[in-house]
Amino acid sequence: MRIAFVCAGAEPGCDGVGDYSRLLGEELDSRGYKTALLALNDRTLEGGSICSENKLRLSAVMPWSARLLKAMAFLEEFRPDFLSLQFVGYGFDPRGLPLGLVGKLRRLAGGIPWLVMFHELWIDHNGSWRCSVLSRMQKVYTTNLCRSLRPKMVHTSNENYAGKLASAGISTSVLPLFSNIQCGAPDPSLRQTLVQGFNYGVESHNIWIFVFFGTIHPGWNVEGFFKRTSEAARRAGKKATLFVSIGKNPGRGAAIWNSMQGFKTESLFFRQIGELSTIDVSRHLQAADFGVATTPLSLLGKSGSAAAMASHGLTTIVPRVDVAVSKETIERRGLVLVDEFFEQGLLNPPKPRESHSVSDTADLFLQQLRLLFKTP
Repeated sequence: MRIAFVCAGAEPGCDGVGDYSRLLGEELDSRGYKTALLALNDRTLEGGSICSENKLRLSAVMPWSARLLKAMAFLEEFRPDFLSLQFVGYGFDPRGLPLGLVGKLRRLAGGIPWLVMFHELWIDHNGSWRCSVLSRMQKVYTTNLCRSLRPKMVHTSNENYAGKLASAGISTSVLPLFSNIQCGAPDPSLRQTLVQGFNYGVESHNIWIFVFFGTIHPGWNVEGFFKRTSEAARRAGKKATLFVSIGKNPGRGAAIWNSMQGFKTESLFFRQIGELSTIDVSRHLQAADFGVATTPLSLLGKSGSAAAMASHGLTTIVPRVDVAVSKETIERRGLVLVDEFFEQGLLNPPKPRESHSVSDTADLFLQQLRLLFKTP
């Protein structure tokens, strides 16, 4: 079986969907299958293309005519049985509406069957006219993409998205997201390094460390969260609480982080680290006591950050609770919801018993392919 993964960008560590495609492909390669990776709109390349070892990355500033010629020659040489589109609309267009892309994809395939993985769907409209119109346009675009490409199989990463696609008449299977951050060796000195410079005169074991990983989104009670966290820390006998931000947190997320620092007290501190290597991300996750999810509960399954926290055995705080879930699910996934039981969850945090590895995802992916296409 030969599969070519098609995505927007593929700079390692800079594009979550590109990392997902590369790691899943490498896992399939290790099992004797043949995979290729084709990035059609790589914004990290200033121009031209990079081709090596069944991987082709095409710059977003290249004319589409030149990109298609290179991409078609690449696929002709690789000879895939299937093309797997790893789709995020914003990877191709700032509005999430890459008009004209579907026609280019059909030309690219030349009759090779498509599989589609939706990593994101149309946005939820927040009541504004502009947002509502964009949401409807993105939904129409999604249905038209499936109608035009006629994929043999459609995947998404969570039940919420699967339900939305089903409501649009698109039959979908859930393929759980795995962590793009491999769990490496811990740094025993990192906790103490993180708390240095705040002058509270206590050792790191007397401090709770919470880590944000990635873009911080609005829509949750920031002030109430910090007040309740500080109270739970006091009840737990902790002398201070430290919130650490790692990874990219651009634009509005940066503004939210800056406003959060206004809640600093004599026992509540903040430290912004920024982008790190995957090795250092793993070390920071292992040095923390809790992770803080940046997506609502209903979309936790699409969050690579949440997947990384779970794979590192980190209890994950969910400030944005927008759906009801069972107690068993909360405990199995190692979650603490910011609800009426929040303080109790912090004092008796569950550790995740469930996390999905790239091997787990590959198993399910291959199982479904074999059933669909009756291949060995």
